[in-house]
Amino acid sequence: MIEDTVPTTPAGRPPVALSPGRLALRRFARHRLAVAGLVALVIVVLAAVIGPFLLGIDPNLVDPMAIRQAPSAAHLLGTDSAGRDVLARLLARSRVEEDVDAGLHARLLRAPVGRGNRFAGALR
Repeated sequence: MIEDTVPTTPAGRPPVALSPGRLALRRFARHRLAVAGLVALVIVVLAAVIGPFLLGIDPNLVDPMAIRQAPSAAHLLGTDSAGRDVLARLLARSRVEEDVDAGLHARLLRAPVGRGNRFAGALR
């Protein structure tokens, strides 16, 4: 027999309807691999944004006495064939990549929206 009653929570109150955004967030939070990927992405972005300021080493500074040194306390990832710090260059390059990616994504998103607006305007 089918009952016409409203399901209730243990406290006796009717359940609260969740918004689609909250449902998506709850579903995302249950997926462990997705959360791990988000954490890794946040770490990479934070390293790219604040890393060069915390490191305090010029990525283009040439030190002829430090050519091809192994990782040490002074150079965490070592130095390259010109004596430049590899970590400083890596972090500086990641900032450039973020700028390029942001510009590319903005352009890729603007084009279809603009075309759609022109198409919708032509229909009026």
